[in-house]
Amino acid sequence: MRLLPLYLLAIYLLAIVGPVSAFVIADQASSALLVSGRVTDPQSNPVAHVRVQLFNPNQILAGEQATDTAGHCGIPVAAPGSYTLKISALGFQQVTRSVQVIVDQPVIADVQLGSLTEKQESITVTADVKDANILFPDPAQRV
Repeated sequence: MRLLPLYLLAIYLLAIVGPVSAFVIADQASSALLVSGRVTDPQSNPVAHVRVQLFNPNQILAGEQATDTAGHCGIPVAAPGSYTLKISALGFQQVTRSVQVIVDQPVIADVQLGSLTEKQESITVTADVKDANILFPDPAQRV
């Protein structure tokens, strides 16, 4: 009698997990074309949250993904052909690279980001001290 609940649980799990595993296998077969790689900085450290875009020959966006914390990403491709990768990371110059996607051949496009972009910032501070009282200054106006 104790085995009956375990037996029913096993049948239930197979009924649920079976279709899921079939879906995963079918999904892997449909995404056999994949452009993957790793993005690193000039010191070969991984760069997380980098925007990686893949464009087809007509410069139409074919896929986009952000890198994970290890700098890896993978973009599924619908059809073989020539594509352009554009990698954009805050503080770095954009990198553009051509890749050729061929059936049954992995495309690994590791990219090392180049030089840092020049940071241009400006801050303008203005003040009006017409109403300032030198003898009794307001503590909130202290600079």
